[in-house]
Amino acid sequence: MASWQARVTNLFLRLVVKPSLRRDADVRPERIHAVRRRGAWCARWLVKPLKGTRLRAVDELGVRGEWVVAPGAREDRAVFFVHGGGFIIGSPALYRHLVSRLSQAAGCAVFSLDYRLAPENPYPAALDDVLRAWRWLSSDRLEPSKLAAAGDSAGGNLVLAALMRLRGLEQPLPAAVAVMAPWIDLSVSGDSVSANRRADAYIPAELLRPVAAAYLQDSDPRAADASPLFGDFSHFPPMLIHVGSTEVLLDDALRLERSARDSGVDVLLEKWQGLPHVFQLFAPFVPEGRRSLQKLGSFLRRHLGD
Repeated sequence: MASWQARVTNLFLRLVVKPSLRRDADVRPERIHAVRRRGAWCARWLVKPLKGTRLRAVDELGVRGEWVVAPGAREDRAVFFVHGGGFIIGSPALYRHLVSRLSQAAGCAVFSLDYRLAPENPYPAALDDVLRAWRWLSSDRLEPSKLAAAGDSAGGNLVLAALMRLRGLEQPLPAAVAVMAPWIDLSVSGDSVSANRRADAYIPAELLRPVAAAYLQDSDPRAADASPLFGDFSHFPPMLIHVGSTEVLLDDALRLERSARDSGVDVLLEKWQGLPHVFQLFAPFVPEGRRSLQKLGSFLRRHLGD
């Protein structure tokens, strides 16, 4: 059974957040900007990294983001983190609390990417930013064997799509990859979209297609660069997937695990009972979020050779 903190969080999401997101289902620009402003306010006043975390902004060679180094974390290896937000919202600042905990759990620095957002910068702008940042990290700073990759939701999509592109170009891949509730099917064909429509306390099922369209615009939602689920996972690094059991995106994670396993990938999926989409975002209050980040971090630490 989910903790009382998780149940309280689900109640708040169901009564307050989900109805607000449902009103945003037309993805009007003014609504997107309003959500971004709320996110910026939360990042400034509510979302704080772990005490003692060091932050360093990066803006060079077309790569923007920030280094996040939790107390005691080493800097001779790193995790490349790509945030979620449906490709249209989100920022490294909004994810500092999550990323700092991941840095602590993985025992190393994390580079949190600030990629271009849709609809102003539609597909494949965000993917191009991820690829540029990976090459910047792996060519000039750390060997790929000392790098892992992680992302949540849309960020998980971008990480997996980037790895497919890199593998196709025969370029080195990270030592491991960890994804949280990855949204990897922008054609929205998963059975859980309808099966968990009521059970999901957070994400309205009717929001998925408009958000996907805002990112893709006229592009094919079943192309592997857009929806990695429809790509080939052969020769991928070890993978860990965490997802909540009641999510409308549950089936994306389940199908990812099956496809990766069928391709010979060392993959593990953990389904967390009664937890909302990217419950790790609620780690300051929800103990399952903290435990998940600890597990994700331990997995990355192990494959980075700690």
